[in-house]
Amino acid sequence: MATASPQFFSYNKQSATSWRSPTKAQWDQYGVGFSYAKHFAPGESTYYKLNQQNLNQQLVVLPMHFTLADNLHLHVSPYYVHQFGPSLGGENIPASGGYFGTQQYGDLNVGTPVNGSILTSSRDPWNQKTGGVNVSADWRLSKSNTLSFGWWYAYTTHEELSDFRPVYADGSGWSGDVIRVGGKILTGYDLNFMQQVNTLFIADTQKLLNDKLTLSAGFRVAMVSRQGTNLVPGADPYKMQGNYFEPLPQFSASYMITPKDQIYINGTTSFRAPESVEAYSQIFDPNSAHATMQPQSLKPEYSISEEIGYRHQGKFYNFSMSLFNINLTNHQVTSTGYIPNTNMMVASPINIGGQTSRGVQAEFGLARWHHFSPYLSGQFLHSTFDNNFNTGSGYLPTAGKTAVQAPKFTGAIGLSYDDGRFFGNFDLRYVDTQYTTFMNDEKMPAYVTSNLTLGYRMKSFSYLKHPQIQLNLTNIGDNHYRSGSSYTANAHPHVTSTGAIAAGSAPVYYVGGVFAAMVSVSSGF
Repeated sequence: MATASPQFFSYNKQSATSWRSPTKAQWDQYGVGFSYAKHFAPGESTYYKLNQQNLNQQLVVLPMHFTLADNLHLHVSPYYVHQFGPSLGGENIPASGGYFGTQQYGDLNVGTPVNGSILTSSRDPWNQKTGGVNVSADWRLSKSNTLSFGWWYAYTTHEELSDFRPVYADGSGWSGDVIRVGGKILTGYDLNFMQQVNTLFIADTQKLLNDKLTLSAGFRVAMVSRQGTNLVPGADPYKMQGNYFEPLPQFSASYMITPKDQIYINGTTSFRAPESVEAYSQIFDPNSAHATMQPQSLKPEYSISEEIGYRHQGKFYNFSMSLFNINLTNHQVTSTGYIPNTNMMVASPINIGGQTSRGVQAEFGLARWHHFSPYLSGQFLHSTFDNNFNTGSGYLPTAGKTAVQAPKFTGAIGLSYDDGRFFGNFDLRYVDTQYTTFMNDEKMPAYVTSNLTLGYRMKSFSYLKHPQIQLNLTNIGDNHYRSGSSYTANAHPHVTSTGAIAAGSAPVYYVGGVFAAMVSVSSGF
């Protein structure tokens, strides 16, 4: 017998001018005023219309469930995801004598030269398609034992051919014809990338002691194959590939002390191949005779995690607390920064080596009383690098230093209200100081944000089911803060193990959202 679950189709289109990402010095000088230019001027690459982020996404999921026998159930979920740009960034490139890959070009004879450069709209019309299927089966061998097994397959193609379009003195032309050199599109990267993922898994769950004790053990095998080409003249390597095979065991156990109280332990493993397509390829720019970004380490990240905890789910309150330990090998720190000399940002993984993270987290919430329900949560984290960082010319002494993106304390306080008609929610969040360099010579201050939601549900009428109106107020204190960053080895010069000087490189920061108000109206049908 087959059972069809609700099918899911979606299309999403986003277009926005993002915040500029400042360095610490730029943030200290301008704050949230460090933004793209409001008005066009010849040669002004920071004009906001030249710097746009566009995301188009189509998603189709078709879940199906089959009962093969009373104790055997099959689940099949094919899916398709299509994402594409373009991303836009203003850039001044040489009117003559610039570079197409490693080859120097002559006079471009386009645009309006200003001091030997022409202003262009640098476009990245990336296009990514993924088709896949998740297949799993649950076989109940007895009242207390269930065997699960399955397969996940996904095939992805990714095309990324950047181009440049001239912007003339009056601000026109930037949506026109692309610039060509010798009949070929002038580009900094011409990537064609393919990925296949095969993952097999099996798991067995056994219940004992009148179902108070639950034991579960499983094993996954992940196989990832990647290959791609870069057709820019002089690209070396021209063809890139990476193949990964990782066994991933896992175990969990839980015991119900009472019907409301549970203790548990988990032991899991996971792996992650380098995330970015750019990790496999060089990136070029007309302003440079050499690649401005080089391929990174293609070693996969592997993690081993342990957790022990306690949960209480009762009539009056819920509480949970756990201790955790995570050991990472070849940890991939994903850093999103500007391509040198441009306003275009790309994500690039950096292999920092080993990392150890330990901590405790807890949550507490009261049951609803007179329609109100409060909530508290918090986490303490101690995360350090295990190895010194290889700069290519020597090692920096990063072992034992605090990891980036690892605030020591985080916490949240929330209060919700819901009487069936009127509803609302308030939350206040604290995030502690975070280092943004591996040498811990630059950091991002702690920050606090608060948000408020107010809404009203109306009675159903006609074809509308439970229509509602909702007001969302974000960052109601209008705090100006940095919410994240790119990551570098060191912001200031340091001596490496070989005596060489590692030049400083300033991280760039993401600007946290300022106060905003939004009203939404929704309904079921």
